[in-house]
Amino acid sequence: MRIFTLVLLVWAFAITANGQVLINEFSASNVNTLPDAFGEYEDWIELRNNGASAVDLSGYYLSDRLNNPQKWTIPAGTVLAPGAQLRVFASSRDLDNPGQLHTNFKLTQTDQEYVVLADPLGEIVDSYHITQPTQTNHSWGRHPSTGEWRVYTNPSPGTPNGNTAFEGYAPQPIFSIPAGFYDNDQTLSLFAPAGSTIRYTLNGQEPTATSPLYA
Repeated sequence: MRIFTLVLLVWAFAITANGQVLINEFSASNVNTLPDAFGEYEDWIELRNNGASAVDLSGYYLSDRLNNPQKWTIPAGTVLAPGAQLRVFASSRDLDNPGQLHTNFKLTQTDQEYVVLADPLGEIVDSYHITQPTQTNHSWGRHPSTGEWRVYTNPSPGTPNGNTAFEGYAPQPIFSIPAGFYDNDQTLSLFAPAGSTIRYTLNGQEPTATSPLYA
């Protein structure tokens, strides 16, 4: 009876540990925001411990494939404190540098890959299917209030996610005339789905949230 009780306690602890560590944020478009120790701008994945106790992630796995969840092993001695984040570069370097981990794979968001976290038994704890690529230096992350996945235009690897995030990207606006060079003056109209906001520039730069509003 004592042995049976011990097995139940160990199994319950494993379930708790698995449930409190999740994929919190990742970026497959880190062009010039977050450099690694080599001065390179690599993909990155962030895990977060949402529980009230520390979790030893030794022997856990990260992967970009559901059918191969045990692709890269999190090194021994990797302990995630309550409320803490762990950032791992998906650079394919396969390194355990002091304070900086590198997986043996990269993320390719144009191939609709996955970001996968698996436990030491290879059971998938959490995963995210990359179906919509992010723009330069953006990330996908969990909203701190709802846990739902959102686009972050200002990623926060290694720190808690902020509240300012977006459900996704708006469709491209439709132009009334084709792009090109014209000898005469032209009247241009822009069209977008109802509820959309269009901002524009006249100098060739990418519009921002503070650019003039098209009406």
